Amino acid sequence: MPRRGPPGYGPALLLGLALLLGLTEPLAALKDMRIVLPVAARVGAAAQLSCLYDLEGSQLYSIKWYLDDSEFYSFVPKEQPATRLYPDHGISVDLAQSNAYNVTLLNVTRSLAGFYKCEVSADMPYFHTGIQTGYLRVFEPPSRKPELTVEKLSAGVVRANCSTTASFPAANITWFVDNRPHTAPTVHFHAVGPAGPGQVPGAAGPSLPPPGPPPDLDEWSSSSLRVELSAKGPRALRCRASILDVWAESSDELPLRGPGDHPQLAPVRGAANGASSGPGPASSRSAVTLLALVALVAPLLGPRPACSAAHRTR
Repeated sequence: MPRRGPPGYGPALLLGLALLLGLTEPLAALKDMRIVLPVAARVGAAAQLSCLYDLEGSQLYSIKWYLDDSEFYSFVPKEQPATRLYPDHGISVDLAQSNAYNVTLLNVTRSLAGFYKCEVSADMPYFHTGIQTGYLRVFEPPSRKPELTVEKLSAGVVRANCSTTASFPAANITWFVDNRPHTAPTVHFHAVGPAGPGQVPGAAGPSLPPPGPPPDLDEWSSSSLRVELSAKGPRALRCRASILDVWAESSDELPLRGPGDHPQLAPVRGAANGASSGPGPASSRSAVTLLALVALVAPLLGPRPACSAAHRTR
Protein backbone atom coordinates (compact mmCIF):
# COMPACT_ATOMS: atom_id res chain seq x y z
CA MET A 1 0.00 0.00 0.00
CA PRO A 2 1.56 3.35 -1.04
CA ARG A 3 2.51 5.77 1.70
CA ARG A 4 0.63 9.01 1.89
CA GLY A 5 1.73 12.37 3.26
CA PRO A 6 0.31 13.87 6.40
CA PRO A 7 -3.38 14.64 6.13
CA GLY A 8 -4.18 18.19 4.94
CA TYR A 9 -0.91 18.69 2.95
CA GLY A 10 -2.17 18.37 -0.58
CA PRO A 11 -0.38 19.52 -3.76
CA ALA A 12 -2.30 22.80 -3.87
CA LEU A 13 -1.18 23.73 -0.36
CA LEU A 14 2.45 22.84 -1.06
CA LEU A 15 2.40 24.88 -4.27
CA GLY A 16 0.98 27.83 -2.40
CA LEU A 17 3.71 27.61 0.23
CA ALA A 18 6.35 27.42 -2.49
CA LEU A 19 4.98 30.53 -4.18
CA LEU A 20 4.79 32.34 -0.86
CA LEU A 21 8.39 31.51 0.02
CA GLY A 22 9.65 32.28 -3.47
CA LEU A 23 11.03 28.80 -4.01
CA THR A 24 9.63 28.19 -7.48
CA GLU A 25 11.78 30.90 -9.19
CA PRO A 26 14.54 33.21 -8.04
CA LEU A 27 13.30 36.53 -6.78
CA ALA A 28 14.70 39.71 -8.33
CA ALA A 29 17.12 41.12 -5.77
CA LEU A 30 19.05 44.33 -5.15
CA LYS A 31 22.68 43.40 -5.82
CA ASP A 32 26.13 44.93 -5.87
CA MET A 33 25.06 48.08 -4.09
CA ARG A 34 27.76 50.49 -2.97
CA ILE A 35 28.23 54.19 -2.26
CA VAL A 36 31.09 56.13 -3.90
CA LEU A 37 32.24 59.41 -2.35
CA PRO A 38 35.20 61.70 -3.08
CA VAL A 39 38.26 61.28 -0.88
CA ALA A 40 37.51 64.82 0.29
CA ALA A 41 35.46 67.72 -1.03
CA ARG A 42 37.03 71.19 -1.23
CA VAL A 43 35.24 74.11 0.38
CA GLY A 44 33.53 76.22 -2.28
CA ALA A 45 33.67 73.52 -4.96
CA ALA A 46 31.17 70.93 -6.19
CA ALA A 47 31.14 67.28 -5.10
CA GLN A 48 29.46 64.32 -6.79
CA LEU A 49 28.15 61.47 -4.65
CA SER A 50 27.26 58.18 -6.37
CA CYS A 51 25.10 55.22 -5.37
CA LEU A 52 25.62 52.18 -7.60
CA TYR A 53 23.33 49.14 -7.63
CA ASP A 54 21.85 46.35 -9.76
CA LEU A 55 18.07 45.82 -9.63
CA GLU A 56 18.31 42.61 -11.69
CA GLY A 57 15.56 43.61 -14.07
CA SER A 58 13.25 45.25 -11.56
CA GLN A 59 12.17 48.85 -11.89
CA LEU A 60 13.42 51.57 -9.55
CA TYR A 61 10.83 52.88 -7.17
CA SER A 62 12.94 55.53 -5.42
CA ILE A 63 16.40 56.56 -4.30
CA LYS A 64 16.83 58.83 -1.32
CA TRP A 65 19.90 60.61 0.04
CA TYR A 66 20.48 61.49 3.69
CA LEU A 67 23.06 63.50 5.58
CA ASP A 68 23.31 62.30 9.18
CA ASP A 69 19.86 60.65 8.85
CA SER A 70 18.20 63.83 7.47
CA GLU A 71 16.81 63.42 3.95
CA PHE A 72 17.87 66.16 1.53
CA TYR A 73 17.25 64.67 -1.95
CA SER A 74 15.01 62.02 -3.50
CA PHE A 75 14.44 60.67 -7.00
CA VAL A 76 11.14 58.90 -7.77
CA PRO A 77 10.79 58.10 -11.50
CA LYS A 78 7.00 57.76 -11.42
CA GLU A 79 6.47 61.19 -9.91
CA GLN A 80 6.46 64.54 -11.72
CA PRO A 81 8.85 66.10 -11.15
CA ALA A 82 10.94 63.07 -10.34
CA THR A 83 13.34 64.97 -8.10
CA ARG A 84 12.57 66.52 -4.75
CA LEU A 85 14.81 68.73 -2.61
CA TYR A 86 14.67 69.49 1.08
CA PRO A 87 16.38 72.91 1.34
CA ASP A 88 15.89 73.19 5.08
CA HIS A 89 19.24 71.44 5.54
CA GLY A 90 21.16 74.18 3.71
CA ILE A 91 22.42 71.82 0.99
CA SER A 92 22.51 73.11 -2.59
CA VAL A 93 22.06 70.44 -5.29
CA ASP A 94 22.79 70.70 -9.00
CA LEU A 95 19.66 69.09 -10.44
CA ALA A 96 21.12 68.97 -13.96
CA GLN A 97 23.91 66.71 -12.66
CA SER A 98 21.72 64.58 -10.36
CA ASN A 99 19.71 61.47 -11.30
CA ALA A 100 18.90 57.92 -10.24
CA TYR A 101 22.56 57.22 -9.42
CA ASN A 102 24.27 60.54 -8.67
CA VAL A 103 23.65 63.64 -6.62
CA THR A 104 25.91 66.68 -7.05
CA LEU A 105 26.43 69.11 -4.18
CA LEU A 106 27.17 72.76 -4.97
CA ASN A 107 29.30 75.25 -3.03
CA VAL A 108 30.47 72.75 -0.42
CA THR A 109 30.88 74.13 3.09
CA ARG A 110 32.57 72.69 6.14
CA SER A 111 29.20 71.84 7.67
CA LEU A 112 28.56 69.32 4.86
CA ALA A 113 31.17 66.93 6.25
CA GLY A 114 29.47 63.89 7.72
CA PHE A 115 27.89 60.50 7.10
CA TYR A 116 25.92 60.22 3.85
CA LYS A 117 23.41 57.45 3.22
CA CYS A 118 21.72 56.36 0.02
CA GLU A 119 18.55 54.27 0.20
CA VAL A 120 17.42 52.39 -2.92
CA SER A 121 13.99 50.76 -3.24
CA ALA A 122 12.87 48.47 -6.07
CA ASP A 123 9.35 48.73 -7.47
CA MET A 124 6.54 46.19 -7.02
CA PRO A 125 6.04 43.36 -6.48
CA TYR A 126 8.98 42.89 -4.10
CA PHE A 127 9.98 46.45 -3.05
CA HIS A 128 13.46 45.32 -2.03
CA THR A 129 15.36 48.07 -0.22
CA GLY A 130 19.10 48.51 0.28
CA ILE A 131 21.09 51.11 2.24
CA GLN A 132 24.76 52.10 1.99
CA THR A 133 26.60 54.65 4.14
CA GLY A 134 29.89 56.53 3.71
CA TYR A 135 31.73 59.46 5.32
CA LEU A 136 32.47 62.58 3.30
CA ARG A 137 35.45 64.66 4.39
CA VAL A 138 35.62 68.38 3.63
CA PHE A 139 38.88 70.33 3.46
CA GLU A 140 39.98 73.94 3.09
CA PRO A 141 43.68 74.37 2.21
CA PRO A 142 45.96 77.14 3.51
CA SER A 143 45.65 80.47 1.73
CA ARG A 144 49.30 80.42 0.60
CA LYS A 145 52.25 78.08 0.28
CA PRO A 146 54.20 77.07 3.40
CA GLU A 147 56.82 79.47 4.73
CA LEU A 148 60.39 78.24 5.26
CA THR A 149 62.81 80.09 7.55
CA VAL A 150 66.23 79.20 8.98
CA GLU A 151 67.88 80.22 12.24
CA LYS A 152 71.48 79.61 13.30
CA LEU A 153 71.99 77.40 16.35
CA SER A 154 75.79 77.18 16.40
CA ALA A 155 78.74 77.08 14.04
CA GLY A 156 77.70 74.89 11.11
CA VAL A 157 74.28 73.99 12.57
CA VAL A 158 70.96 75.59 11.69
CA ARG A 159 67.31 74.89 12.46
CA ALA A 160 64.82 75.11 9.63
CA ASN A 161 61.20 75.95 10.43
CA CYS A 162 58.24 75.28 8.13
CA SER A 163 54.81 76.68 8.96
CA THR A 164 51.42 76.98 7.27
CA THR A 165 48.56 79.43 7.50
CA ALA A 166 45.15 78.34 8.75
CA SER A 167 43.56 75.29 7.11
CA PHE A 168 40.94 72.63 7.76
CA PRO A 169 42.07 70.11 8.79
CA ALA A 170 45.73 70.70 9.69
CA ALA A 171 48.18 70.00 6.87
CA ASN A 172 50.91 67.38 7.10
CA ILE A 173 54.47 68.63 6.52
CA THR A 174 57.17 66.69 4.66
CA TRP A 175 60.80 67.80 4.35
CA PHE A 176 62.92 67.46 1.22
CA VAL A 177 66.71 67.61 1.52
CA ASP A 178 68.41 67.87 -1.88
CA ASN A 179 65.00 67.04 -3.40
CA ARG A 180 64.76 63.73 -1.49
CA PRO A 181 62.13 63.09 1.19
CA HIS A 182 63.66 63.35 4.63
CA THR A 183 62.82 60.44 6.91
CA ALA A 184 64.43 61.70 10.13
CA PRO A 185 61.96 62.50 12.92
CA THR A 186 60.46 65.96 12.86
CA VAL A 187 58.09 67.70 15.23
CA HIS A 188 54.57 68.50 14.05
CA PHE A 189 52.27 70.91 15.83
CA HIS A 190 48.57 71.30 15.17
CA ALA A 191 47.16 74.39 16.80
CA VAL A 192 43.40 74.23 17.19
CA GLY A 193 41.49 77.40 17.91
CA PRO A 194 40.74 80.90 16.67
CA ALA A 195 43.61 83.09 15.50
CA GLY A 196 44.20 85.81 12.95
CA PRO A 197 45.01 85.01 9.31
CA GLY A 198 48.60 84.02 8.77
CA GLN A 199 49.38 83.64 12.45
CA VAL A 200 51.01 80.51 13.81
CA PRO A 201 50.02 80.12 17.48
CA GLY A 202 51.70 77.77 19.90
CA ALA A 203 51.26 74.03 19.90
CA ALA A 204 47.97 72.74 21.20
CA GLY A 205 48.26 69.02 20.68
CA PRO A 206 47.70 66.75 17.70
CA SER A 207 44.79 67.09 15.31
CA LEU A 208 41.62 65.23 16.19
CA PRO A 209 41.10 61.75 14.74
CA PRO A 210 38.39 61.07 12.14
CA PRO A 211 35.71 62.17 11.62
CA GLY A 212 37.74 65.31 12.26
CA PRO A 213 37.75 68.53 14.26
CA PRO A 214 34.68 70.74 14.63
CA PRO A 215 34.04 72.52 11.32
CA ASP A 216 34.23 76.01 12.86
CA LEU A 217 37.83 75.65 14.08
CA ASP A 218 40.92 76.39 12.00
CA GLU A 219 44.17 74.50 12.37
CA TRP A 220 47.83 75.30 11.78
CA SER A 221 50.90 73.17 11.22
CA SER A 222 54.54 73.75 12.05
CA SER A 223 57.60 71.54 11.79
CA SER A 224 61.28 71.99 12.63
CA LEU A 225 64.36 70.27 11.26
CA ARG A 226 67.96 70.45 12.51
CA VAL A 227 70.52 70.58 9.69
CA GLU A 228 74.31 70.30 9.94
CA LEU A 229 76.20 72.26 7.30
CA SER A 230 79.46 70.99 5.83
CA ALA A 231 81.40 70.93 2.58
CA LYS A 232 79.77 67.59 1.70
CA GLY A 233 76.46 68.30 3.41
CA PRO A 234 73.04 69.18 1.95
CA ARG A 235 72.82 71.92 -0.65
CA ALA A 236 69.06 72.64 -0.80
CA LEU A 237 66.06 72.39 1.48
CA ARG A 238 62.31 72.75 1.05
CA CYS A 239 59.12 71.61 2.77
CA ARG A 240 55.75 70.49 1.43
CA ALA A 241 52.34 70.82 3.08
CA SER A 242 49.63 68.33 2.11
CA ILE A 243 46.08 67.41 3.13
CA LEU A 244 45.13 63.77 2.59
CA ASP A 245 45.86 62.95 -1.08
CA VAL A 246 43.86 65.83 -2.54
CA TRP A 247 46.05 68.92 -2.02
CA ALA A 248 49.77 69.69 -1.73
CA GLU A 249 52.01 72.72 -2.14
CA SER A 250 55.73 73.27 -1.56
CA SER A 251 57.71 76.17 -0.16
CA ASP A 252 60.40 77.97 -2.11
CA GLU A 253 63.65 76.01 -2.21
CA LEU A 254 66.28 77.33 0.18
CA PRO A 255 69.96 76.93 -0.82
CA LEU A 256 72.27 75.80 1.98
CA ARG A 257 75.96 76.74 2.10
CA GLY A 258 78.52 75.12 4.34
CA PRO A 259 81.93 76.44 5.47
CA GLY A 260 83.60 74.48 2.66
CA ASP A 261 81.86 76.60 0.04
CA HIS A 262 84.10 79.59 0.91
CA PRO A 263 87.73 78.40 1.41
CA GLN A 264 90.14 80.80 3.07
CA LEU A 265 92.33 82.88 0.77
CA ALA A 266 95.90 81.75 0.16
CA PRO A 267 98.60 83.62 2.22
CA VAL A 268 100.13 85.25 -0.89
CA ARG A 269 96.88 87.03 -1.53
CA GLY A 270 96.98 88.37 1.98
CA ALA A 271 100.00 90.60 1.02
CA ALA A 272 97.65 93.10 -0.48
CA ASN A 273 96.19 93.47 3.01
CA GLY A 274 99.59 93.87 4.67
CA ALA A 275 99.99 90.19 5.64
CA SER A 276 103.09 89.28 3.57
CA SER A 277 105.16 86.21 4.28
CA GLY A 278 108.15 87.08 2.03
CA PRO A 279 108.94 88.56 -1.40
CA GLY A 280 106.41 87.70 -3.99
CA PRO A 281 106.31 87.91 -7.77
CA ALA A 282 105.31 91.57 -7.71
CA SER A 283 108.34 92.66 -5.61
CA SER A 284 110.75 90.64 -7.80
CA ARG A 285 109.47 92.28 -10.96
CA SER A 286 109.92 95.73 -9.38
CA ALA A 287 113.55 95.01 -8.51
CA VAL A 288 114.37 93.84 -12.04
CA THR A 289 112.80 96.95 -13.53
CA LEU A 290 114.81 99.23 -11.25
CA LEU A 291 118.11 97.56 -12.20
CA ALA A 292 117.31 97.88 -15.91
CA LEU A 293 116.70 101.63 -15.54
CA VAL A 294 119.96 102.11 -13.71
CA ALA A 295 121.83 100.26 -16.45
CA LEU A 296 120.35 102.52 -19.10
CA VAL A 297 120.86 105.80 -17.32
CA ALA A 298 124.40 105.16 -16.00
CA PRO A 299 126.25 105.54 -19.39
CA LEU A 300 124.54 108.85 -20.02
CA LEU A 301 125.52 110.27 -16.70
CA GLY A 302 129.12 108.99 -16.62
CA PRO A 303 130.95 111.06 -19.44
CA ARG A 304 129.41 114.43 -18.57
CA PRO A 305 131.72 115.10 -15.62
CA ALA A 306 134.85 114.19 -17.74
CA CYS A 307 134.02 116.73 -20.49
CA SER A 308 133.57 119.46 -18.00
CA ALA A 309 137.02 118.85 -16.49
CA ALA A 310 138.77 119.05 -19.90
CA HIS A 311 137.07 122.33 -20.71
CA ARG A 312 138.26 123.85 -17.51
CA THR A 313 141.89 122.85 -18.31
CA ARG A 314 141.84 124.72 -21.62
